[in-house]
Amino acid sequence: IFGGLGDVFGSSGGGSRRRQSQRRGSDIQVLLTIDFSEAVFGAEKEISLKKTVKCPKCQGEGKEPGTEIITCKTCGGKGQVVRVQRTILGNMQVQMACEDCRGEGKIFKEKCSACRGAGLAQQIVNLKVKIPAGIDNNETIRLSGQGEAAAKGGQAGDLYLKIRVNSDRRFQRDGFNIKSRLEINFSQAALGDKIETITVDGPVELKIPEGTQSGRVFILRDKGVPHLNGRGRGNHLVEVVVNTPTGLSRAGIFKIV
Repeated sequence: IFGGLGDVFGSSGGGSRRRQSQRRGSDIQVLLTIDFSEAVFGAEKEISLKKTVKCPKCQGEGKEPGTEIITCKTCGGKGQVVRVQRTILGNMQVQMACEDCRGEGKIFKEKCSACRGAGLAQQIVNLKVKIPAGIDNNETIRLSGQGEAAAKGGQAGDLYLKIRVNSDRRFQRDGFNIKSRLEINFSQAALGDKIETITVDGPVELKIPEGTQSGRVFILRDKGVPHLNGRGRGNHLVEVVVNTPTGLSRAGIFKIV
């Protein structure tokens, strides 16, 4: 399971703009959609993607299993060849890497029949990824070495998972706090009551004191989103909305109360 070894970046992204070395595989970026509750408490997700991997037959070496490694005849094992180039100053000798052995001085007597010597293949890969509790929308998880494979034993690229969190009509996230609204009637606001409200942890009984005004916010401690470092949680903020009837006579108001 990957994820614990990964890094979480903010909405600006990870290292996909990082300069790549010549022998390093390319990075991959994948959009992963999760539910609101999965972002709060974390989850284990399985993803499937097509990417470049080491050739299963030659294990990335590019040679047919059991074949000999011989000296390149083109460069005589030096890995370099001399070419003559015409310039305005006349013909000049230029030393460059041998194209046949790619500067290594050695070649395989027989290339891998599966990858034709490239050492790479395209394959659909299934990965189980651990989503950390507290991750937010547009944040990115980096999985080191899970990107495209590199030829000839080079370092593989990284896999970047950009997180898209589905909205939940009951809740609104504000940093590590969660906000919600609770509608109560005029009688409950005037006389007080005990009302059940929904949190990400389930239903919680909320005590409404006498004379509660519309717009008052009640704080449910430690009922919010866990911090990514594992130290504590945010709060759940419940805004009370009083449904006040209009057009009632004084007698009608007394009946409601």
